Amino acid sequence: MRNVIYKKTSRSDINIVNKQDINRYTLALPRSDISLESLNIQHEHPNVYLVANQTKALKMLYYDRVDLVNNNDIGLSGSIKALGLKRSDFTIVYVINNIELGIATHKDTRVELLEMMRHAFDTVKQNGQFELIVKKWFPERISPQAATQIAGPITAAPDNHSQTTIEPLSL
Repeated sequence: MRNVIYKKTSRSDINIVNKQDINRYTLALPRSDISLESLNIQHEHPNVYLVANQTKALKMLYYDRVDLVNNNDIGLSGSIKALGLKRSDFTIVYVINNIELGIATHKDTRVELLEMMRHAFDTVKQNGQFELIVKKWFPERISPQAATQIAGPITAAPDNHSQTTIEPLSL
């Protein structure tokens, strides 16, 4: 999943080459969002407007109240749907980072629970639900067939030396 800066597609005047360029534009961010940290932006930054959530940030962008928003692929899709907008109205102007998704459990998770999770994941892959989930949430990133082939099973039981067990889905 990508953490990116979006602009309105109609804004050809916005060009961002590095993170510092973001400071030249107005940006709407949710108050408690991790993006303040990942962008190294202070709450009192003069070009940052703090809002309640990502949907409100996107609404500000859509109505030209700000120049940019920071979101991820899934968050943007949800906000677009909630506002009844089109994906084509928004364009990625800068990629902050790529985030690998996975499943994590506590080191003391019962082996029986891990077996149930393995079984549930295998079932979802076999019955076609996994393909539907990938298609819904990652339409531009990977085909459902490829995701089904590369998504690894939940294989590792917790050991006594680690804090958590992390199994990447490799989407």
